[in-house]
Amino acid sequence: MGAWGITMRESDYGLDLLSVIVEEQLKPVHFAYLDTAKAIELLRQHILDEIKHCNRGCSQEELDYYIEINFPRDFTQAALLIAECLGEYYRTGELVVYEYIEKTCELQERHVKQMAATGEALPVLLEEVRRVQDPDHEMYQSWIREETRQKWLAQIRALQEILEAHNHAVHRYVAEQED
Repeated sequence: MGAWGITMRESDYGLDLLSVIVEEQLKPVHFAYLDTAKAIELLRQHILDEIKHCNRGCSQEELDYYIEINFPRDFTQAALLIAECLGEYYRTGELVVYEYIEKTCELQERHVKQMAATGEALPVLLEEVRRVQDPDHEMYQSWIREETRQKWLAQIRALQEILEAHNHAVHRYVAEQED
């Protein structure tokens, strides 16, 4: 994943994506809440914009190829990042993020006290968490040391468990409301 950890929040790319969420979604609402469906869409668009920016000037056919090759990998990492944030919220009742304060060049700890996983957000996140556990998946294969892969896999499985537990609870609640 990253040079210094096993989670997306410990990787350079994950921290870059998280800073996009902080700047574009959390700061405007004063860190009051994070809407995971909007975060997924925000990062989806950010990834596409980055691919287009990095490949500007190429033909549409070449651009389509670069999107086809890069988008799935980058989107999986974005989904894992959001899933990790949601998992932290479910475990602790809040999400802790850091806002970069340009004036002082410091990081300010912020606590997000509400998160929403509406619509298809949770199923999308769960699907990505499940997919990366396939031994043929690029992310699964990316770990050089088996010991590190096992630590990552344990973290991914724990994340899957907490998301599934919440998903089941939501489905039970919805079913009860319909009765």
